[in-house]
Amino acid sequence: QELLKEKARYNVTLGLLSQALIEQHQLAVNPEHIEQLIQESAEQFQQTDEMVKYIYQNQDYLRRFESQDLEKQIVDVLLGQANVSEKELTYAALLKLN
Repeated sequence: QELLKEKARYNVTLGLLSQALIEQHQLAVNPEHIEQLIQESAEQFQQTDEMVKYIYQNQDYLRRFESQDLEKQIVDVLLGQANVSEKELTYAALLKLN
């Protein structure tokens, strides 16, 4: 039960942070990105056109692709704000960081 509470707390926190970033940066689902994601996914099947139609007709599947698009935009925003620098480390030095 404690594990479920912790998982729920994590999901709520992640959702609130995501929503705040979406609002702050005025992010929105990009139909062109959705179309590309769906096409790439459908190409894994022999009947690509039928799969694309099925995805667009199924709201649950469509929402998954919309979420995927927003998640990518959120990551792009965060990476754009991050101060990243490269540093070479040996494997042993990397292990010592933890």
